[in-house]
Amino acid sequence: MYHGHQAYGPVVSNYADIAAFDEETQTYDITNLATGMYPSYLSLVARGLNFTYTLLQRKDRALGSIDDNGNPTGMIANLHHGEAEMIGYCLGFNSLRR
Repeated sequence: MYHGHQAYGPVVSNYADIAAFDEETQTYDITNLATGMYPSYLSLVARGLNFTYTLLQRKDRALGSIDDNGNPTGMIANLHHGEAEMIGYCLGFNSLRR
């Protein structure tokens, strides 16, 4: 299992060929693979506050919503069911989006 916190989040790169995949949770462990500003910032905060974490990427990369039966889906479900203690999602602006 893991020690510390788990964070779910979609990452731009595709790690399917190089990351460990967990069939049960349908996630890739990208803790040692993710790069860029956000993983670097998380690492800095973790060292400063003395905690550990595991970065997981969902296979479907879904942020999630509430389905017709009122159940959460995607990363929101991971948070709701206690499978993650925090989630991250990059939101971007697009001039074509209205």
